[in-house]
Amino acid sequence: MSQNAKTYFLLLCLAVLSIASIGQELDSLKTSKKALDRLEIQTSLSLLENQDFNSIPGGGLQVAVVAPFYNGGLRLGLGVGFSRLSFNYNFDWGHHRVLGPTPAYSSQMDIYPFSLDLTLGTDFLRNSSMDLILDIGARMNLPMYGNYHFDYSFNNYPTDHSFEIQPSVHPAVLASLTFSFPLNEKSSLTFGYGFSYTFLPFRPKANSESNGFHYRPEEVPDHYDNNFEDNILSPLSNGGFEYFQMLVLELPAEIGGQHSFSIGYRHTFGLGNKKE
Repeated sequence: MSQNAKTYFLLLCLAVLSIASIGQELDSLKTSKKALDRLEIQTSLSLLENQDFNSIPGGGLQVAVVAPFYNGGLRLGLGVGFSRLSFNYNFDWGHHRVLGPTPAYSSQMDIYPFSLDLTLGTDFLRNSSMDLILDIGARMNLPMYGNYHFDYSFNNYPTDHSFEIQPSVHPAVLASLTFSFPLNEKSSLTFGYGFSYTFLPFRPKANSESNGFHYRPEEVPDHYDNNFEDNILSPLSNGGFEYFQMLVLELPAEIGGQHSFSIGYRHTFGLGNKKE
């Protein structure tokens, strides 16, 4: 089973588990309390790492508002955050489509995205002063700035190259498990682990240039390959047979899966004591 398939299967299992737990809570509810009797505000700091644990760790800050229904049996959350993500890419020597072989090289992509999260969750310790919360949801990443850079020698060009990332929305799915320890009636310290998967490739800005290297996908004829705009980074060419002399460098595709380890603070407005 591929890594992507494993990720989707894990998220599906978590979703089923969450929905089943919520259903059990609603079926067994025998209280006259209001469905929503409090609101929570959470802030968290996170250490971020890609799914292979082989790139430079990133960091993030998030603020979220959570509405817990039925004493935490159903939790709806809205969060906003900002983070720095860093990804290493290593490319092997090989032939890339019709333009010939490309020597091996490594690169790095740094991204600074603003994110918006919508989550659905449940608390497994509803009759305790502590919480064990499972959340699943969707995330929209909007890179405010991104940079794709690498060291590569070609003829007499400088070896250091850097391309700014084209801003675009990148959807993601996420799941997290959070434990909270009460500090007092209305405040808690939280510790969590999460996993998200981000879709869609990142691309350099069109017609960008760095030390003699150009990203101009529209210069490649359509009959060569329809996907060159996602995969070519080359010295400038004047057309004709010179296209066969262009240097093809693969671009990073989806950033894929990412682990997060977080610590945070939660404050409750309204009912502060969960015990009945």
